[in-house]
Amino acid sequence: AVVSTQSGHYGRELLVVVDNLVADRRDLANKTSSFAASCMHLGEGEDNASLRRAITKLSELETKMESVHIEQSDNDLFTFGETIKDYISIIQSAKAAFDERVKIFSTWESAQSTLAKKREAKNKATAQGKAERVAQCEEDIKFWEGKVEKCQEDFELISKNLKDEIRIFEEVWVREVKEAISSYFQKTIDNQRKIVGHWKEFLPEAKIIN
Repeated sequence: AVVSTQSGHYGRELLVVVDNLVADRRDLANKTSSFAASCMHLGEGEDNASLRRAITKLSELETKMESVHIEQSDNDLFTFGETIKDYISIIQSAKAAFDERVKIFSTWESAQSTLAKKREAKNKATAQGKAERVAQCEEDIKFWEGKVEKCQEDFELISKNLKDEIRIFEEVWVREVKEAISSYFQKTIDNQRKIVGHWKEFLPEAKIIN
């Protein structure tokens, strides 16, 4: 089946992990900002020119790192986290629709059973020559025939809607999820490359300290 309660459960667990990851990255960004400020103050008081320049460049590096951490936390939250939230919402809606379909089917079966009993009661009353009872049974049969017809219409309608939703899920939403996840991975890789690039820019400064 396309929709399962397990999928929704694992999705909620993953969402908790993503929320924690976002919080950790933002905390890292804040700490990185504090470290950058401390390095700047430290560099201002350093007498050794090459060391002062290296510490100042380190402060600039950490400021760039802060921006990368913020970008990645936004990527975690808005690209990946929101996709998981949408997925959970769809799973919950589909489950509710399936539950409603089962409920309607049960009501339909119950109405059919009641209708059969009313028809049986009419046949019995007819055989016994109870005209008044037969008339009452005919009224009951008319009511329950309408009930059965309505339940059948409701069941067929919700079945059609579910089929359409599943088709949309498979043809549209699954593709959108793949695109969102691919975008998330690419942005994450890009941010990691930025981090490596920033350190490469800083490395020559560290090598000329004397």
